[in-house]
Amino acid sequence: MDQKGALAGDFILSFFIAIIISIGLISIVSDRIDHAQASEKLSEARILTEKIASAINNVQTGTGHEIKIKMPEKIGNSSDYIISINSSGVYIEIEGLKGKSEIYPTVIINEITENSAKTILYPGKSYLIQNDPSNIHLKTIIIKECE
Repeated sequence: MDQKGALAGDFILSFFIAIIISIGLISIVSDRIDHAQASEKLSEARILTEKIASAINNVQTGTGHEIKIKMPEKIGNSSDYIISINSSGVYIEIEGLKGKSEIYPTVIINEITENSAKTILYPGKSYLIQNDPSNIHLKTIIIKECE
């Protein structure tokens, strides 16, 4: 009888140790999954800024060139991102993190505000990036919202 009681005590102790180890592993796995999802989101954000920077650089190659781009509704599972463009690069801010893709130096003009300091691109909207055909001496890029 004492032997059965000792086995039951060993089993209960082993069971609780297994539960504690399982809880620790679940916590580690959960953290790793969250980290992988955050890395995926940042990669998508970086790819988006590179795509926009590439479009701007390609449009600069000739007068009258234009490229239409569509901003995604969300990046990963977050729809809260901001893309801004100025004369030196394309910037993204998503969940407090920032990234930049460089462009060839140029003048960027937002057609709506006619502001050359900074242009904001909003999620879910389409934009036409166009080389200004009226100015052949100064590289000027016009960004306007389109459908």
